[in-house]
Amino acid sequence: MKNAVEQLGMYQSYHYDARNCATHFIGIPLIIFGILVLLNRVELFGNVQLGTAAIMATLVYYFRLDWALGCAMTVAFCILQFFAIQTAALPQNEWLTYGLGTFIVGWIIQAIGHIFEKRRPAFTDNLMQLLIGPLFLMFEVFSALKLKPELHKAVMERALQLHPPAKRNEARV
Repeated sequence: MKNAVEQLGMYQSYHYDARNCATHFIGIPLIIFGILVLLNRVELFGNVQLGTAAIMATLVYYFRLDWALGCAMTVAFCILQFFAIQTAALPQNEWLTYGLGTFIVGWIIQAIGHIFEKRRPAFTDNLMQLLIGPLFLMFEVFSALKLKPELHKAVMERALQLHPPAKRNEARV
């Protein structure tokens, strides 16, 4: 299993443009919310929604990569899940409209971001990057708050090794 520096470094290497990263702060939560809305309509054993099971599995992976980021993602996922469960309980037309609508709008926003970046999304080269996107947003928050500076430095170094930005001064280091 790749470690946090390798996974986040690969994701970072596709995301040097600040406008692209800004669109991800809107698009990724919308996509996750849409997925959770759709999944939460399915109940598993003991009244556990499929969305909750998906979150738990994802969090296990995040905690294996980085404990602090995993804790922060737990909070973020709990907030999204709270609202997704409420939305999943709506009548079928509304549930489907909100679920598919936020999912589709989120992907459109993501696509716009990659137009700024002039580079295709990371998941087109590695599907695991679909799971890393949400964690990368939390990593960005941590970096902005100057938390985990060693991780930030290592991730940026790895990203620059994998794919330097077109112009060196574009890199958000």
